[in-house]
Order: sequence, then C-alpha cells, then structure tokens
Amino acid sequence: APVPFATLPSGNENLFAREFGFKRNGKLLAQAIGTGRIRRIDLARVGDRLFSLMLSVGLDAEVVHRVVAWRTNGPALRRVNRLSYAKPIVGALRSYRYGRLELEADGERVSGTHAFVFNLPQYGFQLPFAPYARGDDGRLDWLVFDYSGLFGALGHFLSLVRVKHLSRSGVYHGQARRVRIAVPVGPRPLSVSDQTTPAASRNPSSCPARATGRTVFSASRSARPTQA
Repeated sequence: APVPFATLPSGNENLFAREFGFKRNGKLLAQAIGTGRIRRIDLARVGDRLFSLMLSVGLDAEVVHRVVAWRTNGPALRRVNRLSYAKPIVGALRSYRYGRLELEADGERVSGTHAFVFNLPQYGFQLPFAPYARGDDGRLDWLVFDYSGLFGALGHFLSLVRVKHLSRSGVYHGQARRVRIAVPVGPRPLSVSDQTTPAASRNPSSCPARATGRTVFSASRSARPTQA
C-alpha cells in the first residue's frame, strides 16, 4: 500500500502545506500523523516532471523566473518573502513581450496570451485563480487570459481579487483530463509549481491528469481516517 507523507512547511509560502492544513508547527504535524487522516490526490505531468499544484505560461512565469534569477545571484540563496516579488512584478509589467499561445483541453481549443493549469486551488497571496479546483477529481482546471499591456493586466488583476475573473471577457476556463499548450511563436517562459523550467518552445507541452497518485496526511478535518 502507498505510504502517506506529511509536510512541515518552511520558507516563504508553502502552498502544498496550506492545502492540507499544515502550519509551521511540529506538534500539529505529529497530531495529524497520529490521527491518520489522509487524502488521495492526483498528480499531473509535464514532460518528465510530476507536479501537484499548478503550471503557468506567460507573464506569471516571467515573474517567477525573475525572482529565481534574483535569489540565485550570489554566493548563497537569498531569502524570499512577499516583498521580494515587488520588483520582479514591476519589471515584468514594464518589459514583458506578450505573445500568443494556444491551449487544447480534451479537444477544445482556445488562444490567448497567458495560460494556467491547476491541480490544486492554491496560489501565492491566496489569489483565487481556480477556486473550484480539486486534487482528487482526475481533472485539471485550466484558464487562458487574453490581454496585453499594463492596463490589461491591472484590469484582470482587479477582477481576480474580486473573484469575478471567470466571467470577464477575455478569460476562458474549464476542466479537462489532458491539456496541451503550444506556443506558435516563442519561446515563452514556463513555471511549474513555482519552480522555473526552460522556456516553452514551439513544441506543445502535454499535461495529463491522474498520471499517478499520492496519499497525503492531512490536518484538515475533511480528510478521511485511515483504516486499521
């Protein structure tokens, strides 16, 4: 049988730990393991990498690339906090070169300038990009935004904060078991679960849901207890 695992968060913001109710508290971690509440989650695959959270192509991934470049520019890794994102966000908004991409989700095709694929609903700063995403339904929640420029970005951000982005013009979304993202003219930056990867090329990226599964201890009461 699969061996469940638990997460003790550290660093700036552990989105995976937040999803399962874990805080930076060893006692809570031990209690969750002792109680035996578990959740079975899906994992998605892009290339040879499995991920549990999300991936993005476009401006969001550009910001992540800039943060990682700043963090690794020195003899030791720099500590990252929420303020560390301010300069990369401003820089990306000022200089990012918007380009088209195409997303195919179980045969449905849409195009835009930015794409997100979520397995779990968590995102930095608790922004609700995919509020209905579930990690155990065998599907990926995808979003495509079609905008360019500073004012376009700000308009979409305000609708996101108000959780009205899914009904906004220029936003396409849905669920699928398999998602393919292609960049006709590229490359475009790609970020997987907040880890940068080589920039997306003209070759499509394929992300099938339920590539494998994982059993996770949970501090959330919604998880089911293990059976003796």
